[in-house]
Amino acid sequence: MASYLDQRCTDRLGLTAAELGVDTDAWVTLLLGEVSYRPDEAFTYDDGTGSAWVYLTCPSAYDAFSEFYDAVRPYLEDEGLFEWGDPVGETLTEAQRAEVARLLRQAQGVDVTGTEMLRSYDVTYRGGAWVVDEGQVTESLRSGLDIS
Repeated sequence: MASYLDQRCTDRLGLTAAELGVDTDAWVTLLLGEVSYRPDEAFTYDDGTGSAWVYLTCPSAYDAFSEFYDAVRPYLEDEGLFEWGDPVGETLTEAQRAEVARLLRQAQGVDVTGTEMLRSYDVTYRGGAWVVDEGQVTESLRSGLDIS
């Protein structure tokens, strides 16, 4: 997710997240803190396989970035660092980086609770416990977070 944010900053603003003063760890922590699973039902078979159905709720990383972009773009324009279609592409001062970081924190205050989706995961019985297919969980998180 940090690389997603970094790429979006580079593509839309011409600088990496770090160059803008953005704390990618804080952004990732905020979004992952809103991810939740609610069990629905599960089916298991004598051969040690089965399926688990859960409701997955994920915020959209795309929407969260859009909130940040909509907040930071006017500031960068006012500072003469951005014109529509012309990314920043230059070094920001420490004060400008601090303001961008503040705008990110402000944008993080926007509701990012996300949408609930019903997901199915394969499970196998190993070592005395039912284990969910990690690849399926990763893919559903990527999809739910809009970072696929």
